Amino acid sequence: MPEPSGLADELAVVGMTDDVRGIRRVPFREEELALFAAPSHPLARPGGIRFEQLEGHLILMKEEGSSTHALIRKAFERRGMVPNVLVETSNLEFIKEMVEKGDGVSFLVRSAIADELDNGRVVVIPVVDEKLALHVHIACLEGGDLSPAAAAFLKILEEEKASFGVRQKTKGAVSSRAAGPRAAPPRRHSR
Repeated sequence: MPEPSGLADELAVVGMTDDVRGIRRVPFREEELALFAAPSHPLARPGGIRFEQLEGHLILMKEEGSSTHALIRKAFERRGMVPNVLVETSNLEFIKEMVEKGDGVSFLVRSAIADELDNGRVVVIPVVDEKLALHVHIACLEGGDLSPAAAAFLKILEEEKASFGVRQKTKGAVSSRAAGPRAAPPRRHSR
């Protein structure tokens, strides 16, 4: 289906761990990465666990290239550990189903497992010595002109970002424009 008025994508909501040259990102919010498991899993115990206790347990990981994958890998590397990966996938439903069945544990943003938590199909396992968060950004091409609507939306986000608990500074500048071509920022759909 053609895009209305021939407009290309201007803004994207992304989880990013590293700067990408040519991409401006405006901090939007932080999402807690929660370790979760089936209620019957051996690690699902009161009081939580230390990160090292994940050693040897099967882990379902988000796909390589996702910000979640990078954050979890770095947490293991800081301790000289290697995760015991059962599968890497971009399919959140598959990860949640496998965890519900007791096939392993996983880290996902808490909002992605809200229904499963509410229904008691999974439980969060507090990791007492590691707090992981995915930094969610609104991204656009650095130095690119935005349509008036996109520029206004970005301005609102920048003004309101404090209410989302964001502590990072915004980098770069974006200008508004009424007409003319622009390149679309890269699409990134994973967290």
